[in-house]
Amino acid sequence: MAEEEALILPLAGRVMTAGEWAALGERGRAAVPKDRQLVFLGFILQGVPHAERRKFLADMPFAAGLAWRLLGRRAFAKEYRSIYGTDPE
Repeated sequence: MAEEEALILPLAGRVMTAGEWAALGERGRAAVPKDRQLVFLGFILQGVPHAERRKFLADMPFAAGLAWRLLGRRAFAKEYRSIYGTDPE
């Protein structure tokens, strides 16, 4: 994630419009099956510093944040443990 933010995001900001960036995000989300989106979110959050994680979650739509808190955290932690044999940070 650090390399992506350092190398790709500045370039994307110079060559893509806000609408194109939003469309790219929608396309990426559409590629993840709905029953895997919260787990996928957990892996994304795992890769960013705590302060950025908090900001990301605060900026999410209310329903998505609620789904993450009620269902996603546990589903992600279960899958993380099955892969790595330890709890996520």
